[in-house]
Amino acid sequence: MKITKIYQPPSIRLKKMVAKKRGWQMTSDFRRLREDRFLQSRKFPIFAVADGVLMVVKPGEKYPVPSGAGEVAKIFCNSAVEQAEKIFEGFQNEDIRDVFAKANSKIERYNSRCGRTKKTINFFDFDYFCATAAFALIKNSELYWGSVGDSRVALADKNGKIKFASRDQVEPIEKLAARKISHPKPQEKKYFQQKYYRNKLGPKGELIGYGVIDGEKEALRYVEYGKAKIQKGEQLFIYTNGFTPYFKLPEFKKLFLKWPADIEERVSNFAREYVAKSLPRDPNDQYRFLYKYESEKSLIAVRF
Repeated sequence: MKITKIYQPPSIRLKKMVAKKRGWQMTSDFRRLREDRFLQSRKFPIFAVADGVLMVVKPGEKYPVPSGAGEVAKIFCNSAVEQAEKIFEGFQNEDIRDVFAKANSKIERYNSRCGRTKKTINFFDFDYFCATAAFALIKNSELYWGSVGDSRVALADKNGKIKFASRDQVEPIEKLAARKISHPKPQEKKYFQQKYYRNKLGPKGELIGYGVIDGEKEALRYVEYGKAKIQKGEQLFIYTNGFTPYFKLPEFKKLFLKWPADIEERVSNFAREYVAKSLPRDPNDQYRFLYKYESEKSLIAVRF
C-alpha cells in the first residue's frame, strides 16, 4: 500500500482577488490563512479530510485568522480518526455515521463556546463555523467511506477509471442560488445558500439542500456512506473540493497510475503548469478560473 498526502494552499494571487472582490483588508495574516485539514491514523489505515467553509466578512473588515472554520475542520479530522481507531477491529458500515455524529457533537460544543447557536447566528457575518468532510477506513480489503458537502471519496480501478465517487452536494445548490438571485454578490449568494439550503430538510423530512458539519443534528441526514471491495492496483482518493476539477483531467489521473517517487512534486508542477497554459485572457474569466484551480486543496491518495 502506497500513501501520499498533498496540501496546496490557495495562491496569493487568488487571495488578493478574493479580498478585493469582497472588500476585505488584505492583511499578512490573511496570506497565511489555512482552512483545510487532513489526518492519517498512526495505527490503522484510517483517513480524514475536511474543508472549513469560507466565512462571510463585512467589507472593510479583516478576515479572522486563525479561522474558526479551520478549527472545525481540525476537530473533525482528529475526532473521526480517534473514534474509528477505538472501534477498528469490529468496524461495520453503520459505524461511519457514528464517526460523523461524534465529530458533529464536538463541533456543536465548539460553536456554542464561541457563542454561535441557533438563537444567535444570522447566516451572514455571524454564523456557525462549519466544514465539509470525508472519511475512509480500510479493513480486510474493504473500503468504508463517508462524506458530506463537497469533500469527496473516489475509488479508481487499476487503469485509473473512477469506479465510484461520492456526490458533490454543494455545486447544484450554488447553481440554484445563482438562478434565484439576479446578479448576486458573493455575500448575498452565501447568505441565501446558508439560510435556506444548508442542512435543511423539506416538510416531509426530505433533503432539499447540502450538508456541512456544524453541530446541527440535521447535518447527519446529509452524511452519505457505504463500502466497496478493493482490488490490487486500485487507487483511493480522499480530497477537498479544490482538487475536484483536476480529477476531470486525464493527464492528472495518469500521475497516480505511474506513481513516481516524487509524486507530490509532480502534482504541484502539474497544477502550476495547467494554470499557466489555460488561464483565460479576460479578467472576469480569470477570477472564475483561478477560484476553481488555485483554491486551497487537500488530497490523500492510496494505491493498493
